[in-house]
Amino acid sequence: MLPVLTLLLLASAAWNLYFINHNMKERQQAEVDRGKQLILHYYDAIMFAGILRDATGSLLQEHEMEQRLGYKYQVGLAYRSNRAIPALIAGAEEIKGKPFRTIKYTPQAWFTEINNALGRIGSHEGPLQEEELNYLRTAHELFSRTAQLLDGYHVENTADDLALTMARGGKWVDIVEEINDIFADAPEFLFTYRSDAESK
Repeated sequence: MLPVLTLLLLASAAWNLYFINHNMKERQQAEVDRGKQLILHYYDAIMFAGILRDATGSLLQEHEMEQRLGYKYQVGLAYRSNRAIPALIAGAEEIKGKPFRTIKYTPQAWFTEINNALGRIGSHEGPLQEEELNYLRTAHELFSRTAQLLDGYHVENTADDLALTMARGGKWVDIVEEINDIFADAPEFLFTYRSDAESK
């Protein structure tokens, strides 16, 4: 009887050990997968902020309609990555275990309204109006600061060890919280822009 009981106990211990190891591997793989997604979002955020920084800066200096359309086209391409920064904010909040500062407009709405405004600004011949210049200056400063902050953390590739590091937090979480603060403090007209002509 004793050998049978011993065998049962050993079998139970072996099963429990297998179950624990299996669960640990599954949890680690989930972390790796999440880290890879965060790395891809970070890449997209760098591209998004950089293009909007450059496009708004160029629109400030360009007086020809044809050239303006080219920069607007770049903004439209960048807009495809408009979910990157909101995704990073959500991921950073989850890692930190608390929400960041509240922003009046949802992150998704920020970039939709900014994209729409940049599509309307300068859609006419001749020099830009003062309200258009003011909008571009403000947007340019906002995305310059965002791009500069994002440059403070380097993501090389989506290798498992790097993805695991990303998923567990680090400097990028503080960077993203600063970016959240930038948008929390941004002037409301960035998200509610209407030209004088549209307001009439």
